[in-house]
Amino acid sequence: MSAAILGIDVGGTSIKGGLVDLRTAEIVERHEVATPAGGHPAGVAAAVHELAARCDRRAGDPIGICLPAVVDRGTTRTAANIDHEWIGLDAIGLFSDALRAPVRVLNDADAAGLAEVSALPASHRAGVTIAVTLGTGVGSVLFTDGVLTPNTELGHLTVDGRLVDQHVAFSALRRDGIEVPEWATRISSYLSTLQRLFSPSRFIIGGGGSIYFDEIAPRLPPTIRTIRAAYGNDARIIGAAISVTGDHADGRGGTRT
Repeated sequence: MSAAILGIDVGGTSIKGGLVDLRTAEIVERHEVATPAGGHPAGVAAAVHELAARCDRRAGDPIGICLPAVVDRGTTRTAANIDHEWIGLDAIGLFSDALRAPVRVLNDADAAGLAEVSALPASHRAGVTIAVTLGTGVGSVLFTDGVLTPNTELGHLTVDGRLVDQHVAFSALRRDGIEVPEWATRISSYLSTLQRLFSPSRFIIGGGGSIYFDEIAPRLPPTIRTIRAAYGNDARIIGAAISVTGDHADGRGGTRT
């Protein structure tokens, strides 16, 4: 396997990919294509093939692909911002046939979490780590001793009588007309709930809302240790590439040659 591996992030409006140097987690070559209208599986597979063909990569190297869906052993179980034809689909079969290469498929939040945990020193991966993404909604990724538990949907919890995915999201600042201190109080309630449930050693805060990390962190309880995400919008591409090594996951993303 080459040092540079292709990671692909399938989104509702665009498909982004890049060759990632696994030694440094640096994206050394980038490409982007539009997601076909409707996000149907056949169209997405063709667009992914087009993107991969643009990359200066070695034929036969594995490819990591992340999707806005729950992925269980290579089968997509949900679909967000892509067509419902994805539900129950053998996504690994679809992409491995289209790309003629070994493929690993995983949830997009899980991919971002893989990237962020890989940025931690090995000594800081012990225990439970929860990565939280504050964006249009709230994403979550849970690791135990650096091993991913796939498809956690902790943004679907209810805290203070409100759905976290809406109440705590970065988008709530504008939607609810609140200021950062009030939003930080909501985040604090959410993280405190996760602290009681999972006793994590650390939280990684990412997504668009992480631009306010320096304002949020001082307003959290001292028992909650937070780290700013390292890779920003590149995390899903980097994590998708890292996933092909199989070092961080329990296998439920799925790989096929």
